[in-house]
Amino acid sequence: MTELGFDFWYTLILLVGMTVLLTTEKLEVEVTVLGTLFLMLLGGVMDTADAFSGFANEGVITIAAMFVVAGALNTTGILRNVSHHLFGRKKNSVAAKLSRLLLPVGALSAFVNNTPVVALLIPVVRNWAEKYGYPVSKFLMPISFAAILGGMCTLIGTSTNLIINGWLVAGGHHAGLGIF
Repeated sequence: MTELGFDFWYTLILLVGMTVLLTTEKLEVEVTVLGTLFLMLLGGVMDTADAFSGFANEGVITIAAMFVVAGALNTTGILRNVSHHLFGRKKNSVAAKLSRLLLPVGALSAFVNNTPVVALLIPVVRNWAEKYGYPVSKFLMPISFAAILGGMCTLIGTSTNLIINGWLVAGGHHAGLGIF
């Protein structure tokens, strides 16, 4: 039986600490994750090249850029204006409202990463539903499913496709997945 060394126990303590901080939300997510990464470097558990190799992945960079685009859409107020066109102002059934919402969400998430699409639509849908007296819960899960479905249709639509494509290209196994 092999003895568990310093690296194991140090990493385990850091992971438990990180999990506690993430679940209690004592610190911002970025501070917690990057702080843990820094402490792993400081403890000698991993070298600098391994620690920062994920930041060089094209997929990670593309995901970050998509969040910038999504943030710009939110800041300009375009999404609030779009919600009136998507939902309308008439009181219809939830199914009628969903039918007007899910196709555009799926189409948008095919070309904009699905995570920021859902993150941006949650407050828009919540505000709209509360304003017109609809149950918010009837809209949030279908939006997520539509975004996932749309995101799987293209390379840039979901984080998973981008990261896998980056690994394939970096490993020399494949020329890339292509856009569709």
